[in-house]
Amino acid sequence: MPSSYDLPAPSGMAEADEFRPPAQEEVEIAYRPAALPAARTSGVPTRRHIPIVPQGPEVPDPDPTAPLRVIGPESPRLRAAGPASSGPAPDDLLIAQQTELDSAADNGAASQVCEPSVAANEDVVFYTGNWFAAVSLDVGRTFQYIDPATAFPEPPGMSFCCDQSAHYIPQIDTFVWLLQYMVDSTGKNIQRLAFATTEDVRQGDWWTMDIASGNLGMPDLFLDFPDLAVGRNMLYMSTNAFRRAEGIFGGYEWDRSIMLRLPLSGIRRGDVSGQVVTSDQNFNFRMAQHCGTRAYWATHQSTSSLRVYTWEEDEADAAYFDVPVATWRGGNGYLSETPDGYNWLGRVDPRVLGGTKAGNILYFAWSADRGGANNRPQPYIQIARINALNLRLLNNLNIWDPDTATAYPALATNARREVGCSYCIGGGERYPGHALSLLTRRRRDIVAMQGERGPSQQRWGDYLTVRRHYPYTRLFAAAGYVLKADAGEQDATANYTVFGRREDVEAI
Repeated sequence: MPSSYDLPAPSGMAEADEFRPPAQEEVEIAYRPAALPAARTSGVPTRRHIPIVPQGPEVPDPDPTAPLRVIGPESPRLRAAGPASSGPAPDDLLIAQQTELDSAADNGAASQVCEPSVAANEDVVFYTGNWFAAVSLDVGRTFQYIDPATAFPEPPGMSFCCDQSAHYIPQIDTFVWLLQYMVDSTGKNIQRLAFATTEDVRQGDWWTMDIASGNLGMPDLFLDFPDLAVGRNMLYMSTNAFRRAEGIFGGYEWDRSIMLRLPLSGIRRGDVSGQVVTSDQNFNFRMAQHCGTRAYWATHQSTSSLRVYTWEEDEADAAYFDVPVATWRGGNGYLSETPDGYNWLGRVDPRVLGGTKAGNILYFAWSADRGGANNRPQPYIQIARINALNLRLLNNLNIWDPDTATAYPALATNARREVGCSYCIGGGERYPGHALSLLTRRRRDIVAMQGERGPSQQRWGDYLTVRRHYPYTRLFAAAGYVLKADAGEQDATANYTVFGRREDVEAI
């Protein structure tokens, strides 16, 4: 490894295998300016059986984070919150744009498990949810609907459902759209990557490549929980593989975690090959966004230890390191009731959901249950700040409130090396809503968009997104949603939000 990095000896090595997908295909898809005559129905997919995080030794948190405080009037959907301790005014964080996606954008398919994702460059914004996709060609003011089930030819014996993710690769001016398909009669499925330059997105011209477990040397496995990240010269895709198992919840049991890297040069040419690293010991890899020429990703080794992987672009294999973190809990049930008595955290689990690199600092975030090293009274978000040069923990950050739960964190870094966080907040006297945070070395400012309705079936998604905005790289683009009063039990309102520091918003 380069001498400029003072890394300790790794806990172990992970060998990489070569990957080459089947032939790619060019497709022209239709953008619909209005909703279809009948809205598509959407159910909630069954959860896969996932491993329990092992209990680790008790590790204290020597520098506890202060709780949030809510300020301003109680009624508006936009609420601002800042640190309980003295500091800069919370209005230092400003929303530059907020657009609610209507039925012309989502065709009524934005459900209570929405899992939205977004990517933006110039006037083009590409947005996905579990059962819909949408594109904006006017900087996110209006969106046109895309039916992900019919946009591309269906793989033999498979149909679309449901995970999707969107990202933008500035080095090669390319949007990437990930779609997941359901299993065929043998129990396997594919995840499809679609690529288009900014101009090609405007025209509806995409080319696709399919990834099946058989391409990865693991035939007849079901791929699920995918995510994307962009490095200096690589696109990274993580996913989990499940195998059929009779007599267990959902009928599928986790088999292994997968990290795939694809050179950007191959994506530019439309001729893609890459390498893959897997683990059958640790569930769910989460990449650090903006990782440069060395990839970092994390998974839970225990409730007081993260396993952090590193993978140099010019190295064949990855290494992993175990990093102690403050003890957290994941087995108490993640209970947080809305004012009308429903547990909006009924689908939460402790997967690492957010990761990013800001300068030489890594941030990894997950949903923790009440308790932990600081005996938090409500479920909360725990973030590990790690020195990327030596993989030593710098400190633990908690986004927490004594009366309200926080969960489902997503992270990204802007050109200022500040970290944007998109997550959900709710419980107590508040219905669940979408919240935004700006994390720096000195401050944490929050703007929470408060929903007007709680979920009536104890479900509230499990995935949000925040990305660096292009070309305004000091700003963030975020995807979230709320459930509104009188909108129906499952009808969510997805939103597209651009936010950042006040001076950066006012400069554009």
